[in-house]
Amino acid sequence: MLEEDGSYRLSGLLRARRGTEWAMEDHAVGEDFVLLVASGLRAIAFGLGALDKSYRYKPVSVNGTLAETEEQGFAYSGLNLRPLSPVHATGARDGDGTLAITWIRRTRIGGEWMDGADVPLGEESEFYEIDIMNGGAVARTIATPAPTVIYSAAQQIADFGTLQPAVHMRIHQMSAAVGRGFPLDVIL
Repeated sequence: MLEEDGSYRLSGLLRARRGTEWAMEDHAVGEDFVLLVASGLRAIAFGLGALDKSYRYKPVSVNGTLAETEEQGFAYSGLNLRPLSPVHATGARDGDGTLAITWIRRTRIGGEWMDGADVPLGEESEFYEIDIMNGGAVARTIATPAPTVIYSAAQQIADFGTLQPAVHMRIHQMSAAVGRGFPLDVIL
């Protein structure tokens, strides 16, 4: 809603849509925003060759002119190419304390649930890296080609000196093009 002072009051926004939950906590009162509407919208497409290159643009607003618009810098980082964070991680312990971890992958390409079993992969191959966290530091990284991994009792003792009642981890789906996807940060 346009306020008398020329500012806008935003409400009823849907957040964390289409894999953007990683950006939810970075917004602040008074922050700039861009209202995109379908009419007049021109998309700029970037390929892998544009990764980490800097570009300069003049985003001209409604009733603005090119001459009065300030140039803005932009470096394409490939955020749209990063795999979405996995979801629904669960963990089950056996009698000796070994933790079996499973999760469900998501896709950034063609996310329709067509076969009733899984969404399309959207990457060259399915692969994950799981960071076992010790405070803010990574104690161990486990790699796996499937949405499941075992964190053994022996590994826990090697990493922490004792079995852990709860394990903090970050699960990343991997991309051959841009590396790690957005993490699922979870304690199991």
